[in-house]
Amino acid sequence: MSHHSWQIEEVRDAISSKEPSPLRRALWTHLGLVAEAVREIDERDDGLEPLPSEEAAIRACLPDGAPLRQLIGEARKVTFELMAEIGRAEK
Repeated sequence: MSHHSWQIEEVRDAISSKEPSPLRRALWTHLGLVAEAVREIDERDDGLEPLPSEEAAIRACLPDGAPLRQLIGEARKVTFELMAEIGRAEK
């Protein structure tokens, strides 16, 4: 059983022990969301049934539209590679 969220929690603790600026507090809050998402992923990867809370936990720590931007970037890369292969095949 692997649990990576403790590493994120250690970073959170280090951030909170220093100067508590609003920016650091915001990062501390964000890292809490990331740690929760990682816990959900670890549970699923350990062979437990997929949890509906995994998707919600991941989305909670991402900006709106992040999955779409990720997919668009991947599609552009694949399209570029596909066009290059088509060009080589046509020679």
